Amino acid sequence: MPIHRTYHLTDSFLNNDAVTTTQLIEQACQKTKVTLTRTSDGAYCIKGRDKRTAFIIESPGSLTFTADDPRNLALATTVVDMMDKSHYHPFDDHGYARAYDKRDPNHLRYEILGILDSSERILYASDAIKGRSHGRLVGTNKRVILSTVAGFTQIIETQYIPLEKISSIETNRATIGMMLITMHTSNTEIKAVTKVKNAMIFQETMREPIDNSRLRMQQQFVAIPGNGPTVRSLDVAGQLVKLAELHAGGALSDEEFAAAKARVLAGA
Repeated sequence: MPIHRTYHLTDSFLNNDAVTTTQLIEQACQKTKVTLTRTSDGAYCIKGRDKRTAFIIESPGSLTFTADDPRNLALATTVVDMMDKSHYHPFDDHGYARAYDKRDPNHLRYEILGILDSSERILYASDAIKGRSHGRLVGTNKRVILSTVAGFTQIIETQYIPLEKISSIETNRATIGMMLITMHTSNTEIKAVTKVKNAMIFQETMREPIDNSRLRMQQQFVAIPGNGPTVRSLDVAGQLVKLAELHAGGALSDEEFAAAKARVLAGA
């Protein structure tokens, strides 16, 4: 199954008169000794010296890199990195540099930036560990992301949870100076080990965005008791499933769930 990573271009780059996106791609491929060809459908095919292949699709305001194998994404991030090191700094970092507060020595930065929406902003970023793999724990205004890289294969694994689905965050002491953070949803969880100070900052930074996202989700499907219509006009079964998810995730109390469920069934 193809893997996609989309990088959003900054307004300053899009409005510059000195270089085009195509020219910058060509320059980056030349400097990294990557072969660049144009396909019949207008995309770019990039091929490394190790025969790994990926494709670049140019869209208004963004570049999407596509590969059939996660190992081929290393080729894509090599080109992205060279483009980003140019004088023009074409890619929106979504606040990553400010949040992480130090130079990222590997391609985890591009893995994270490649999965973000154009309007997504990074609120928190720090080093983290999952098992024996090192990586980044990132919180945005839309989700929490844990991205780690395996030491031998260098394959990057990324997990994320939308903020509205996080029912609770649990912290436990892992080792001296380190804390285990566990983020729960109704059916899954993400675990990451980070420094105690980072764990405290993560909780403080993400508490309000998580609460606000859960509240918006609750208001989207269930009206505040006594304030008129209760649920959007979805099918009854779908409404009941969504209410059950909200209840299981902690967004609805037992009383709110029972009242909302009764209104859905009465409306049916």
